[in-house]
Amino acid sequence: MSTLAKDGLKWNWVLYRLPPAPASLAPASNGGGTCGLTSDGPNLAYSPPCSLGPGPKTYTFTVYALSGRPTLPSQPNQVTGAVLGDSISTITLAKAELSVTYTRP
Repeated sequence: MSTLAKDGLKWNWVLYRLPPAPASLAPASNGGGTCGLTSDGPNLAYSPPCSLGPGPKTYTFTVYALSGRPTLPSQPNQVTGAVLGDSISTITLAKAELSVTYTRP
């Protein structure tokens, strides 16, 4: 069963501490970053969405540019999407979002 964060968002991938140089991620790669805990837990990895029910579902990928390193818990299983979002709120320079919509056949 999936759970929603307090802000109503479901986190399928929490990836942080990416090196600044890469412009893309190879398939099946975390780009040298660290995986945090998704809403579905307990795995520290990408958790693909499971579109339940009829109708279109929208998935949004967000990338942030930061002015410094956020202060985060030392254990990756304590870094959730909400924790990461709170820790970068004051050091975010910019962000870009890509939203895709999918309807099950």
